[in-house]
Amino acid sequence: MNKSTTTTDEYESNYARAHDVHARIEAGALLALRLADTPERSSEIISEIDELCQTLTETDGRERAKVNVARSYLAYRHSQFENAATLATDAAAALTDDSVRAWRARAMQAAGGSLLSMGELDSALKILGEALEIALAVNEQYSAAQILILMGNAHLDLGDLNAAHIDYERCLEISRPNGFKGITAVILNNLGNVNARLKQYDSALRYYDESLVLLASIQPDFPRQLEVHARNNMGKVYSELGETVRARQCTQAALDVAIEIGYEPGIANASNSLGGILETAGKFAEAREHYDRCFDIARRVGQKMSIALALANLSTLDIHINELDQAHERILEALAIARDTGATTLLVEVCLAASKVFAARGEFERAMEMLREHYEIARKLDSEDARRRIQSVESNRELELARQAAEIERLRNVELAEAHARLQSTHDALESAHRALKSAQAQLVQAEKMASLGQLTAGIAHEINNPVNFIRASTAPLRRDLDEIRAALDDALLLLPTEFRSIVSARLNELEVDELRAEIDALLRGIEDGAARSADIVKGLR
Repeated sequence: MNKSTTTTDEYESNYARAHDVHARIEAGALLALRLADTPERSSEIISEIDELCQTLTETDGRERAKVNVARSYLAYRHSQFENAATLATDAAAALTDDSVRAWRARAMQAAGGSLLSMGELDSALKILGEALEIALAVNEQYSAAQILILMGNAHLDLGDLNAAHIDYERCLEISRPNGFKGITAVILNNLGNVNARLKQYDSALRYYDESLVLLASIQPDFPRQLEVHARNNMGKVYSELGETVRARQCTQAALDVAIEIGYEPGIANASNSLGGILETAGKFAEAREHYDRCFDIARRVGQKMSIALALANLSTLDIHINELDQAHERILEALAIARDTGATTLLVEVCLAASKVFAARGEFERAMEMLREHYEIARKLDSEDARRRIQSVESNRELELARQAAEIERLRNVELAEAHARLQSTHDALESAHRALKSAQAQLVQAEKMASLGQLTAGIAHEINNPVNFIRASTAPLRRDLDEIRAALDDALLLLPTEFRSIVSARLNELEVDELRAEIDALLRGIEDGAARSADIVKGLR
């Protein structure tokens, strides 16, 4: 299971579903590791799985060892380095079977990280090297990335910038493809430290900025301790550049965050940096307060390197108040710690402070020895080989960034072209739809017109039909009436005396009564035919 790609909710779910004792201890220990920055919940889970361990046989030490690994992570996260180292070392000794190699790697990672924080650099590197081999062998990519960070930090403290840079680059090769954004943010910060050591301050600030931007994108899923380190490191660079105001702003921001989250090593480091800024400004009393706070915290949590640095800084302040014996005592202790840790980056600063203390005491020969040692170490730290290699890597990185920018621009242009094509297609489809809509609208209007015309013609047909029917119905009775009149006239002529009959007949001939009869018959036939045709037309209008 990969710690980075598995969410806390998934770990909680796995723990809730596990019913077998061994499975529940495994799931609980993994969840406790995940929640190491949440002490209440992590401690609660550790107590629960510790009770389960009591039900197991005395010979089954592997499950108890897993619980102790979780305990060591919790102790490490809360700056209890000596306790963490003891728990992790004991756990690693019990986790020797192939079936628990991943747990052995986790245990050794915790042990190495704790020793590193305590200033035991060589011991830390030895343990971390073995842990890395195991993590890579069992494909624990996230653990491997974390171990490489710790190894890089150890090499950086030892002054081996080449080795540190190699460790960090190897870590990036793991973190970026796997999407370990938190790890990548840490590495960017640490690469900033490498560049700062080489006095490549612009590159260092760029790395710190990238680290903070990436860190902001993954909050609150990643601890804010990294923000403390990044802001404090930026403050150191601005201080080297002589930008005191910006240096103090960054360092104060780091201190505020460290206090807010209760991160004691961060409080110690930021306090020490802020003390240096104030000392440079001649505010010795305020500087002493910050150095004292750094010393007290470092002594309490067992951070040897921070102890030595605080002692060295306090010794230079003692010179200003003429407390030369106290300064001498402090610087000797600082030198002993620095030499014991083997941290050349620490020793170079302590030697410079020692030269000032010895000079103030009139011990000029020892002061010159310390100054020569300081410059010799500084020369080694500023190795030209290391500078060339790292600059080469930086150039490759710039080229890669440029290539990525060009690829992004190309993809953007492709996307724009595709978007334009999609837009044109959509526009054409809309135009086609608009034309179809207009056609349908015209057809609808025509249909509505025809419907209205149909209603109108139906009404007209109804109005015409009534008189047409009346005319058709009247022609037959009219014909019968005319026939009856004609018959009655013929009968009346027959009843007249002969002499009058001839007179009336002659008169009827003069009046062309027969022609009138024929004409009326023709008119009636015309009326009947016209009415019939009109009826057919009206029927068609309905």
